[in-house]
Amino acid sequence: MLTAGIVAEFNPFHEGHKYLIQQARERGATHIVCCMSGAAVQRGELAITDKHTRAAMAIDGGADLVVELPAPFSCSSAEFFAKYAVRSLTELGIDTLAFGSEYDDKALLYKAAEAALSLPDTDEVRAFLEQGMTYPAAVAAAARKLAGDDVADLLSSPNSTLAVTYINALASAPQVDIMPVKRIGAAHDSDSADDLPSGMELRRRMLSGELKADFAPIDPTAAEAVIYYSILTADKPRIMQLPELGAPLADRMIKLSAAPPPALEDFLISVKNKSCTLARLRRSALHLAIGVEGAADLIPEPPHIRILAMNSRGREVLSAADPHIPVSASLKKLEESSPRAARIIGLENRAVKLQQICTGCFVNEYTRKFQPQK
Repeated sequence: MLTAGIVAEFNPFHEGHKYLIQQARERGATHIVCCMSGAAVQRGELAITDKHTRAAMAIDGGADLVVELPAPFSCSSAEFFAKYAVRSLTELGIDTLAFGSEYDDKALLYKAAEAALSLPDTDEVRAFLEQGMTYPAAVAAAARKLAGDDVADLLSSPNSTLAVTYINALASAPQVDIMPVKRIGAAHDSDSADDLPSGMELRRRMLSGELKADFAPIDPTAAEAVIYYSILTADKPRIMQLPELGAPLADRMIKLSAAPPPALEDFLISVKNKSCTLARLRRSALHLAIGVEGAADLIPEPPHIRILAMNSRGREVLSAADPHIPVSASLKKLEESSPRAARIIGLENRAVKLQQICTGCFVNEYTRKFQPQK
């Protein structure tokens, strides 16, 4: 039994995800467990369809067990996103972590992971920031100077950068190997007309009606009025609680709220500065809307694991695992397991309600029937 773990959003599940699972099988994985984002995703948006539909698609695509990566971690920075997901997977006894990457050289990935831990606090990064570079550009320039072109090029590639974050998250589980799989198809967030388009391009085609989906896609922008209202009515102390914002950005938001532009996206673009990405602001806006209150909500130690979908091999994974935390498909059972589990479940359920606002279809998460697949 060789169990491979995969961290994913499946937003939506596509051929690139199917290829990753197939490659894990071909390289010896007998069982595959996925930790998948719930209603919210890492770019600070709502997923294009509900988590149960996406989890079922993953099982159809070759996965054996899909568990939830809940808000606020699913819409958090790469560090917290990776830590919570990886620790959930290690609780389930994975032997290796499989991921897509522009680079599949394990030695280079480990070298880049080590560099990524030390680079942010270097004088070189600070110097490049003082020259007017954005933070990601400053880190990349420092990497080129301190660690070499190969590491700098890797850290400039989006999926490889996330892979490095996964590797560093595995520090608490040194027994787990890595299984990098070289990406195929269009680049991350590309609008290429490639035969294997990116998730972003698939979402665009689905929302425009150009591509017929096997599910009813939601328009994530339909919840923007709720998110925008949360920003415009928040005071500075409330904004300062958000994990990814500091006083300068909070001041910019409060000042702009006095005479805001008509749309949320215009507001965020106006607040943005060189040290802050638009995705970071979107995540903070979504955190505000669902009620994230600060660092206490982002302790990356899972208090529970919620099962979203599984087949018979998934049940074998659960039988072999020896988790130290409750694992169940029952939301009520997990909620009653600890106050912190109840808190995280509550935050995820707020994201679910926000997603359901986009459809006008409200399904009770507590009474939803769980149907294991064969």
